[in-house]
Amino acid sequence: MSDNYEKFKGLYSSKDWDYETPIWLFDSLKEIFDFQLDAAANEFNTKCDDFIDEEKDALLSDWKSNGYWWLNPPWGREYKKYSGYTIDHWMNHALQQYQKGNEGVAIVSARTDTKWWHNNVRKAPFVLFPKGRVAFLIDNIKKNQPNFPSALVIYVDDLSGDQINMLNEIGWLVQSVTY
Repeated sequence: MSDNYEKFKGLYSSKDWDYETPIWLFDSLKEIFDFQLDAAANEFNTKCDDFIDEEKDALLSDWKSNGYWWLNPPWGREYKKYSGYTIDHWMNHALQQYQKGNEGVAIVSARTDTKWWHNNVRKAPFVLFPKGRVAFLIDNIKKNQPNFPSALVIYVDDLSGDQINMLNEIGWLVQSVTY
């Protein structure tokens, strides 16, 4: 490891892995997608009535619901030590759910240079890059701005004109082109 690792380790990892999505962002997205399932939550931070908690193990479950699923996956070095899972596991499962016909949206760090991004995110129909940095919450308390940008990975086949317009208010919407 480089000498700079200690200086910049906050860029690469987090001791907390259960950061909550800010309610303003979730409410804006729920208006667009009407989420019915929170695929990685607990009873204290869930954004939907129906949720998959640690006990049910979202990575072994289907994310089938009467609407779209929402995913704010746990991640980071400490989470990997605790569970053995990485963001690649979560995004691979999200892609598999989409391929099974279970559509939804995931919020992740915009790490466009990583393998997990290229293996999973590039296969999503749409990606939204929100304006500014998304400040996540711990126990309903806003944490410092993160040192990285976020992306919303939209595993939804078709968006209406209204959905596109609303998403463009949140950030830059990119449609995937697969050759």
